[in-house]
Amino acid sequence: MDPEPDDRQDADASSSTVSEKTDELTASRQEYEGPHMIHLRQALQKTRKKCIDSLKYNTFARKYKFAHEAAPHVLRNILAEFRDQLDNMIKGELEEMIAQENLVPLFNNLDELIKDGSMEDGTPAWRPSGVPQSDVQDHLYKVKLEEKEKLQKLLEATEQETERLKELVDRKKQHLSNTQNKIEEHLNFFEKSAESCRQFPVKEIELFQMELDQQT
Repeated sequence: MDPEPDDRQDADASSSTVSEKTDELTASRQEYEGPHMIHLRQALQKTRKKCIDSLKYNTFARKYKFAHEAAPHVLRNILAEFRDQLDNMIKGELEEMIAQENLVPLFNNLDELIKDGSMEDGTPAWRPSGVPQSDVQDHLYKVKLEEKEKLQKLLEATEQETERLKELVDRKKQHLSNTQNKIEEHLNFFEKSAESCRQFPVKEIELFQMELDQQT
């Protein structure tokens, strides 16, 4: 069963609004973004892609078997449109979150603090001991420890975002399931109505009408 024209118009309007909002937020991104902000965006992009890629056609085909058997190309188009709308919506929400939380300046400040953390009044905080092996080992250990802490924080943030996106997809799946149930209820009603029409004694009524006509 194809969507009603009004439903299609509402879906198109919603998709257009989300797309325009994402474009505006992306176009307004004029600030310089340092390494940490770039890493965050890359992590969010990978998470979003993994989330969208999990929406497989086979899953839709099993859930909407009647549509898959009747018009698989229509179901594929619906899935593609749903994935595009969901992807645009997630991108828009992420851009809005970054803008509202003012993350770009915060991450840029973090980059500057890390860069200048070993300097004070132009004098290096660390000085060599005269033993190259020991100096290099201590320096590398500190750098690797800091990198580990940064990666751990990034991992935690990514896991939280992944969980949020998973919940979003689950809500969308529940909405689709409810829609399917409503469609099936309508189909059952139409089938019962058709069965009632087939059982209606049309021939008997026609014979009775003919007898009345003959009597008059």
